[in-house]
Amino acid sequence: DIQLSRFAILAIGTVNYLVHVNGIDAPRQWDGIGALTTLVTGNPPDWSDITTAFDRVVGIVPPYTVRWGEALRLDLWNELNFRTLSDTPDPLVAISNLGTVGIVCYKRATIWNGYQVGGPSSSAFKFELRGYFEGPASPAAVVQANGIDYYMTPSGRIGAYDGNSHQWVGEGAWPLLRTTVDVTRANRFCGAYNALYNEVVFFYPRIGDN
Repeated sequence: DIQLSRFAILAIGTVNYLVHVNGIDAPRQWDGIGALTTLVTGNPPDWSDITTAFDRVVGIVPPYTVRWGEALRLDLWNELNFRTLSDTPDPLVAISNLGTVGIVCYKRATIWNGYQVGGPSSSAFKFELRGYFEGPASPAAVVQANGIDYYMTPSGRIGAYDGNSHQWVGEGAWPLLRTTVDVTRANRFCGAYNALYNEVVFFYPRIGDN
């Protein structure tokens, strides 16, 4: 089956580096010139989703691990820079950066916040369980708009999380959506934000679609 590509940008000096992951292939980077090159230095993790926070690349390695790099570095990956979110048995699905709130880790049935803390790089973040909510169908099913994460669950429900509070939106459409979404292909759910019309749009395979 497929795994959707995920991207994050880290500015180091005057260069904006694009980092690509998909949970299958080795992470790759692009400096704006030429082609993507494999990020081989320092044995980087095989993240399935990725973001940047507080000058670091941060990503998830399912089922339970969050791993991050050194500040402003793409060539050094300390094996001690991780946190295992196994306090709840549901697997990690997606990760997001909500600015001053910090990192948000979406698991299958829970939401966790990650906050920057002082000290050594290995303890750069602390994580806190924020609540029990059905999580996103895939990493690409999380869309940020106006400082809020919107996401579609495997059952077709739409959640909104701002780092502090969670709510379900578009509940009037959910009774129809949950009878049409193909939950067996939830990893293909994805979304996009159209800033021109201030709309978040989700795409998903329907039951019976080829």
